[in-house]
Amino acid sequence: MLVDNVRIFVELARSKTFTEAARKLGMPKSTVSTRIRLLEDELATDLFKRTTRKVTLTEAGQRYFEVTERLLVELEAASETVRSSTEALTGTLRITAGVDAGAGLVGDIVAEFAIAHPELDVDFMLRGDVVDLVAEGVDVALRMSPLRDSTLKAKKLGTTSYRFVATPRYLAEHGTPRQPSDLSEHRVIRFSARMDQDSTLDLVGPAKPARVSLKRRIRTNSIAAVRHQALAGSGIGYLPFGACLAEVETGRLVAVLPKWGSSESPMCVVYPNQRFVPRKVRLFVDFLSRRFADVRFFERTDEALRRRG
Repeated sequence: MLVDNVRIFVELARSKTFTEAARKLGMPKSTVSTRIRLLEDELATDLFKRTTRKVTLTEAGQRYFEVTERLLVELEAASETVRSSTEALTGTLRITAGVDAGAGLVGDIVAEFAIAHPELDVDFMLRGDVVDLVAEGVDVALRMSPLRDSTLKAKKLGTTSYRFVATPRYLAEHGTPRQPSDLSEHRVIRFSARMDQDSTLDLVGPAKPARVSLKRRIRTNSIAAVRHQALAGSGIGYLPFGACLAEVETGRLVAVLPKWGSSESPMCVVYPNQRFVPRKVRLFVDFLSRRFADVRFFERTDEALRRRG
């Protein structure tokens, strides 16, 4: 009974309303309310502050949630270790990724995984911020940055770097940069998570690193928007090369200064660091790794250009 009540408590803490928690748990709202009251009576403390619209955790409830959520995840994972490997995946897999990644390759992979496991519910959230996986009950996240959180595990999918591309028409009209300093005479379209980011780019290439000051630029917080603007001919796009590989191969975009770009950054799949990793997480991470190995998202610029030539 205690474990069942704790499960209900954790779901209510995540959902923040009795109605939503009852829907996700598949039980009447009155049952959720009764079980929470029993748990509070057993602990001799209020776990929630209640209003007519939602519930929020009390200070004691927050401490209890932080411990019980982690224990429930480990309990579920421990149970899965003794189940048959052929048993169908059930429950809910919560995945988060950046808006651009989720709308493209990652979204396709999530769809394939969902088709392969029809009894598994999938919550696929596209976010522009860095999600606290443990606090928000997320199972897996895609990150294009080094891992700095010791509460997470990471598996590297590959590395990518930002490169310059433009349409043939733009280059015919405005000229082709021959060295990094030439970029200051062009409008550069770049991704920026913050609009107050400075107007310089630090580049690596065949010579010593170069710092370029951009006089004209378009900034956007969407890599897809960078690609779209570059295809429209409004300037030279600066984006992960894998995000525009298809356009380069078809000739719609041309690599500019192909030996110059950003230093390489890892793309990782991350998940909470716990003794027992849930089977649904293990299988999805393995599936994601295999699929990324099958595509050329991380192909280097020179490799793609050689094949096209």
